[in-house]
Amino acid sequence: MNDERPAANARGTSVVGQGVGRQDSIPKVTGSAQYVADLNRPGTLEGRILRSPYAHARVVSIDVTAAMAVPGVYAVVTADDTPKRKWGSTIPDQYILAVDKVRYVGDEIAAVAAVSGDAADEAISLIDVEFDPLPTVFDPDVALESGAPQIHDDGNIALHSAVVRGDPDAGFAAADLVVEERFASHHQWHAAIETIGCLADPSPDRRLTIWLNTATTYLARQRIAWALDLEEDDIRVIQPAVGGAFGGKSVDDNLVMICALLARKAKRAVRIINRREDEFLASRPRVPIRIEAKMGFRRDGTITAKQLRLVSDKGAYAAKGTAVTVVAALRHDLMYTNENVRAELFAVYTNKIPTGAFRGFGNPSAAWAVEQMMDIGASRLGIDPREMAFRNIIGPNQTSPHGHRVGSCELAACIKRATELIGWDAKTARGKRDHGLGLALSTHVSGQRRMAGDYDGATVIISLARSGRVRITCGEGETGSGAMTAWCQLAASALGVPYETVQVSQADTAVGPFSLGSFASRSTYIVGNAVLDGARKLRDQVLEAAAAQLGCRYDQLGIADGKIIGPDAEVLASLGDIARAAIHSRDGHELIAVGSWDSPSELQDPERRYGNESAAYDFTCHAVEVRVDRATGAFSILDYAAATDAGTIINPIGATGQIEGGFAQGLGYAITESMEFADGQPINPNFSDYRIPSIADMPPFKHEFVPSYEPTGPLGAKAVGEIAVDPVAPAIANAIFDAVGVRITSLPITPEKVLRGLNEADA
Repeated sequence: MNDERPAANARGTSVVGQGVGRQDSIPKVTGSAQYVADLNRPGTLEGRILRSPYAHARVVSIDVTAAMAVPGVYAVVTADDTPKRKWGSTIPDQYILAVDKVRYVGDEIAAVAAVSGDAADEAISLIDVEFDPLPTVFDPDVALESGAPQIHDDGNIALHSAVVRGDPDAGFAAADLVVEERFASHHQWHAAIETIGCLADPSPDRRLTIWLNTATTYLARQRIAWALDLEEDDIRVIQPAVGGAFGGKSVDDNLVMICALLARKAKRAVRIINRREDEFLASRPRVPIRIEAKMGFRRDGTITAKQLRLVSDKGAYAAKGTAVTVVAALRHDLMYTNENVRAELFAVYTNKIPTGAFRGFGNPSAAWAVEQMMDIGASRLGIDPREMAFRNIIGPNQTSPHGHRVGSCELAACIKRATELIGWDAKTARGKRDHGLGLALSTHVSGQRRMAGDYDGATVIISLARSGRVRITCGEGETGSGAMTAWCQLAASALGVPYETVQVSQADTAVGPFSLGSFASRSTYIVGNAVLDGARKLRDQVLEAAAAQLGCRYDQLGIADGKIIGPDAEVLASLGDIARAAIHSRDGHELIAVGSWDSPSELQDPERRYGNESAAYDFTCHAVEVRVDRATGAFSILDYAAATDAGTIINPIGATGQIEGGFAQGLGYAITESMEFADGQPINPNFSDYRIPSIADMPPFKHEFVPSYEPTGPLGAKAVGEIAVDPVAPAIANAIFDAVGVRITSLPITPEKVLRGLNEADA
């Protein structure tokens, strides 16, 4: 428990809750930040990857003779240069380079390292591959059918799971209204401005140093070591500056393994940076999921039962798509008090790009279906959607049917505030006139106990330098979310030192303690707790050293603004004075503390899917007003408001930025982003044809954090980074239905779909 008690002996103004400048702002705005593309080693070679033009084919032969003859080529690798060992972040189902066959357009076959990108491109074009095309399957429902082409030797199902809680059949029998509908979500690319890339440098003792723009340095090292059949200690992973990740830089793809292979064979440093088309061909975008939903309601709007059947398009390999599908099936049930739940899910292989983790991790697909089902029920029962939500939502200190134990929860306050911000009552009373209101809810975890056995914690080292500055050494890293800034605010407040005197080390597996990295919105909540633990321990050490040096009692001293103060707040010494005296004395030592914290969550059983997967949950409500042009189907977002329960807000500027950025990605998911395929081949793999939202697409947007306090969080904080993506699409779809009676069930929402619905209604 980390309650908001004042730090003993730490005085002065806390920087928690203040909008301080980001730790990485100056390097990034001045251009001095070093991204992986900026890095170089003596003699660095450029790497290129040969990708499959076929969605499914046997690899009959590969001839690299002509490629090796290109001037400047140092290495060419194929599957014969690999351990031929299957690997994967959840299921070991992919090789580093194609061994027997390719399974999607973009599958990696060979790679080249040369003195220049032009030489490497020429060599790639000269690799001769003979293919034997195989039957393809691009639709996950077709892939489930008997007789469908088999993508893997053990079939097309990566995961099948079924969960039943309570008595759904009795719940449907007791319902006054039962509604059924089918929904479909779609691919969404992370679209980070910086693409995936790495620089691998081999040493004569066969060790590798890898600079990688990953969100998870230690987990990356584990996967690299396994895939290459190396010892983890022979690999060092360093995180440079990262230009956005959103779940897409977590080493689910083969790029870093291929780069390391080339470096070891060439005995030179090799750099591979995805070009934008590579990113669209072989990253791991959001998982498309088809959901058949059925829900029962009483006349007063309370839910009696819910049933989902989910079929997700995993593409050719599993990555984290199986876990995403599980989340989409179950997590949203913690928002509502219904106890009768049935869910069956299929994560299915197809001959398309593999899919995986993306901000929201399954919640956007779930919200797209479930939040529209709530709206359908409200419409048919004649109940205001806001009232429908109030009658069903979970509150503080309740447990979901899947064992999620909700502590702090201000979801009711979120609904109240979001609808107030948008003027719900006045606009409802005004009437339609092709205007409509919609709302949607969501929840997310603060960490998730899955990726490292029965552990979801963090360890940091906090030290006081001779200068009086404080250094946090950890392996967690910064991917653009501003987590480092929050850690420094927490440390500064606990120690009683100026924020500007606290720094965080670069994430480096050779320097920092073991870490899990940035995923599941865990950085502020879990790492922040570890930072607080370490800072409090260091504060105690500093005061004990000061008491010994100054001849005072420990309880007579405090720390304020980086100085030791006495009972009457008189300044007695600087922290630098105390640190230097502690080091430069007989049997002296640096003042240093280890902080650690493991979330009091539970590891869910993979069969039962039951347990408190996170120790804290954040909540949100989004409300939107749209206007629809009946002649064209075009719709305008006139007003948008959101309210979020994220506990104590450590850095208001950073947290607000997370909400605004998440909303923008949710807007893209809802209305502008759509990947098109032809026989498994992406046909719009660029930012000209795949359109992410621009400032011109952004509607008026209002947001507030509702007052909240999470007892297990660092000074009451919990997650904030992912939740703003989830409700955007269903809120807009609900508002369009309210305006013109057209229900959009497949993403993206387009004027063409709205117009088609209007024409069908008039037919």
